[in-house]
Amino acid sequence: MDHKSSEPRKSLLWSALPFIAFVVLTYFQGGEGNSRYYWYLFKTVAGGLLLIPMAAHLPEMRVSISWIGFGAGTLIAVIWIFLDPLYPHLGAMLSKAGITSQHAIKSVAVWNPHTSFTPGVAIFFVVVRLVGSSCVVPFLEEIFFRSFVYRYIISAEFQKIPFNQFSWKAFTATSLIFGFEHEEWLAGIISGFIFQILVLKNGRLKEAIFAHGIANLALGSWVIGTGSYHFW
Repeated sequence: MDHKSSEPRKSLLWSALPFIAFVVLTYFQGGEGNSRYYWYLFKTVAGGLLLIPMAAHLPEMRVSISWIGFGAGTLIAVIWIFLDPLYPHLGAMLSKAGITSQHAIKSVAVWNPHTSFTPGVAIFFVVVRLVGSSCVVPFLEEIFFRSFVYRYIISAEFQKIPFNQFSWKAFTATSLIFGFEHEEWLAGIISGFIFQILVLKNGRLKEAIFAHGIANLALGSWVIGTGSYHFW
């Protein structure tokens, strides 16, 4: 097979499948019982291992420490926290509509290992969650949504689309899909807008990946500091 002809396929494979695999593992993780903590550990390790071949095949998979990324990530965390009580979450909306889903289960079963394990084990799972959400998830989600989905909506040959090419359709659709992937859908949509603006402004993913990591780290720190485990 010609090397050049195989590159688009590899790009498609490593842009989409790792995140899809992560979502599948999340589905099997479930919303209740202690097994979900072990599943989260497993999917975090699996996701972290997938980052290695992704970095080898996707040149855009880089991170850049910057003030704009730090500021954007902090802003997103603040929005997530203070917007939280002002609108119905996805699980509650689905339950009200008579639809049972992982989101509906999450609205009942809060992810809090302190209620299930001894302090030492609970702290271990809290650290796993913090590392997974701030170091693994940002790469998987930004590559999938801002590199693959956004550009694929513009063209099936998404590898040829520059990161700073604006499209209202792609901008809106990608942020909506990203938002409704989360229990806190409204905060998720706003976050999607901010991440995409960073990509469009800089013509690359670096700042958005960093901002995503900062947002999840800040939110996780808030969860640990205040006991607001419903965010997890």
